Parts: sequence; structure tokens; C-alpha cells
Amino acid sequence: MRQVGGSRDTIQISSSIARKAYEEGVAIMCQDAQVDPRFKAGESIRFLGIRAALCVPLKVEDKVLGLIYVDTPVKVKAYEDFDLDLLSALSGYAALGIQQAQLRAVIEEERQAKARLERYHSPSVVSRILDAGAVGEAMTLQVREVTGTILFSDLVGFTTLTEDMPPSEVARMLNTYFSRMTDAIFAHEGTLDKFMGDAIMAIFGAPILSEDHARRAVLCALEMRHALKELNEENADSPPLRFRIGINTGPVVAG
Repeated sequence: MRQVGGSRDTIQISSSIARKAYEEGVAIMCQDAQVDPRFKAGESIRFLGIRAALCVPLKVEDKVLGLIYVDTPVKVKAYEDFDLDLLSALSGYAALGIQQAQLRAVIEEERQAKARLERYHSPSVVSRILDAGAVGEAMTLQVREVTGTILFSDLVGFTTLTEDMPPSEVARMLNTYFSRMTDAIFAHEGTLDKFMGDAIMAIFGAPILSEDHARRAVLCALEMRHALKELNEENADSPPLRFRIGINTGPVVAG
């Protein structure tokens, strides 16, 4: 947008000149677009009364990212070779700046995607999901019916245990407990589905398919038991935690 006389007007350019520079990736200078045979006095040129014009592509290797465009209706030789060279030099710096900004945006998007995935998946599963996406294999996240194994666990007597505890102490205890259990789930490439109060739900066999999902779930349960035993030994002065685990294998909708 540009402001003229206190009002805002949309900037209009010659689509004929811009299209040629963009599609061919070449810098263009013309002294009178009305008679220049390259443009055959296109409709936008006549309508806008364009005479002299400069148009330089913002180009990195063979990819055009945008254009730098200037024109004037003045019937004189408005632009020189120096102007074209200067604009071409500026376009190179601008194109590199745009490319770097785009790369930073892609990297940040990938970082955020990885951070979201890491909340629910083991590092090895995250790596395989991202690798699949990089080669266009988005099927790992498509909604589909598969055979998988679900693991549920919850603490025994949690309400009675915590009813007299300060909230901060309950939060500390749950954070420590969930952290140990999550490590066990991720160690066997399980997917952490959710925490529900003091309960945990984990999935084996999705989103990355595996033939041994039931075995992984059972091994995970055994490791969770071992982790809870160690946690109780470390907190010998506190009431011991006990939990129950349920495992079931069958068809699930995953994605």
C-alpha cells in the first residue's frame, strides 16, 4: 500500500513486465514500455501509462522468490545501466535475506513439531515420524485401524494417600512418578496417550506399526514395576506407592 494525499491507494504494476521477469528470471530495463516489442503494449502498460521501467527478480540459484519493480510515466530516459546494476546487486542481498528468513521459519516449525511429538513419543519414534514426513510418507499419522496394545496403570489408594498432603507435595510426587513411568514407556517405544489424574494410558503399535507391540507393553509393565520399587526405596520416609496395570491387545483406530 502507498499513501497519497492522506488516502491509501493500492500499488499497481505492469503484469506483463513482472511476469516476464519472474518466469524468465531475468532483469528487465525498458525506456518506453508503450513501444517495447517485448511487451507489445500490454493492457496493464497502457492502462497505467507506463514508460520507463526496471524489474529485477529476487533469485537464489534457479528459484525466483520475488521481484523489485520500479516504473515511471515520464517520457524521458529515466533509467541508466547503473540503475539496473545497482538494483541487481540489491536484489541478490534481498533474495539471500528472504531465503534465510524462510529457512529459519522452517527450522522453527520443525523444532516446535519435534517438541510436541516428544511429549508423547520416545526419541526413536519421533525421529522415525519426522524422517517419514521428510520423504513424504505421511501415512504414519493417518487415521487407520490397526492391531495394537493398550496399557493402563493407576495408583492404588491415591485419594486416601494424598487427602492430607499439601498440593505442592502432591504435584511433586506425581511429577516424579510420571517421569519415571514415562521413561519406561519410551524405552519400549510406546506412545504416551494421556495422564488421567494418577492414571496413565500408553499405546504400543501406533503410530509406528510393530509386530511385537504386546511384548513391548509387557516388558514396559515389568520395567514400570522395577522403576516404582526404586522410587519407593529412594523415598523410604514416605508411604510407599502401589499401582495396578492392565494390558489389552486388539483392534484400535490410530492416527
